[in-house]
Amino acid sequence: MSSARATLLVTALALIGMTSCVIGGCRAAETDAEAQTEVAPAAVSDTEATEPTDTSQVETQATTVEAKYMGLSSGPLSQATISDLPDGVVIQSGDLTITREQIDTFIEERAATPEERAKLQAEAFFVAEQLAVEPLLEREAKQWAQQQDEDPGPALIDAYLQSIAEQVSVSEEDVRAFYNANQEMVQGLPYEEIKGQLRSMLMRQEQQAAVNAHIAGLSKRQDVTVDANFLAEVAPKAFDNPLDQARRSGKPTFVDFGSEGCYACDMMAPIIEELKAELSDRVNVVMIQVRDEQYLSSRYGVRSIPVQFIYDEDGREVFEHVGFLSKEAILNELAKVGVE
Repeated sequence: MSSARATLLVTALALIGMTSCVIGGCRAAETDAEAQTEVAPAAVSDTEATEPTDTSQVETQATTVEAKYMGLSSGPLSQATISDLPDGVVIQSGDLTITREQIDTFIEERAATPEERAKLQAEAFFVAEQLAVEPLLEREAKQWAQQQDEDPGPALIDAYLQSIAEQVSVSEEDVRAFYNANQEMVQGLPYEEIKGQLRSMLMRQEQQAAVNAHIAGLSKRQDVTVDANFLAEVAPKAFDNPLDQARRSGKPTFVDFGSEGCYACDMMAPIIEELKAELSDRVNVVMIQVRDEQYLSSRYGVRSIPVQFIYDEDGREVFEHVGFLSKEAILNELAKVGVE
């Protein structure tokens, strides 16, 4: 994968060990201001889609990966259909097949320790999904190149994703709104002095969000099938963690992804402990250390830390925030899902 695509095609496996720390300045290559204003692109939530209005649509929805195994997909195969596939085949889309052998080989090549191998095996669907992303993108990129009547050569996917990113624009109003809403982040610097840097940061952010959303919609635009037996085998292993269990508990869930040593994350830690002590009977309060749970964090699309999510009692995502979040702000958001 080329460096250009590595910038645009942010698949979760490429992000392991590269999480940035908001406000804490964890990326040494960035300036302090860039680190303080780094924000992950908004997650693409399939729950925002319009509810089906007829029986046939309900039946179709019930056979998708996301409908049956909420949260198992990191996005690209969330709307893939579940069905029985030939032995050894776990994903099929036209002439594309991803096999169990490919998954096992991938894991063996990348797992340096038995512990890491076990964690990757637990996320076998996530591995399969990442293996499918590039060939699915290449299929679309070829169609795009034909429509453009040009040959980008070996940089085909790069050019295709760049065409998605180039559709994004950031207005002066967007920059001003971000500046006004993040006075603490910009540390009181005058708008005229920092607006160029903010515009560049917001442009990168919005371009990445556009590319991520496009990748997350692959199984909406293409017919993809995932083997039912494979899902039944791997989903319970993937869900054997505090966050996925909390989302299925029938109570709202608040989760913070962070890491010790990240300044903003360390500021969040005592707040999380207070919330646990005060609200444990009404809401699940979960704290995930990304260094310990790299594959889980990647599946949840964590790109910057700290990041917080709130899920309602049905496990549906209703809130996402990147950076330090005060206790008052958390309580206000929890009140919206009925936590008093």
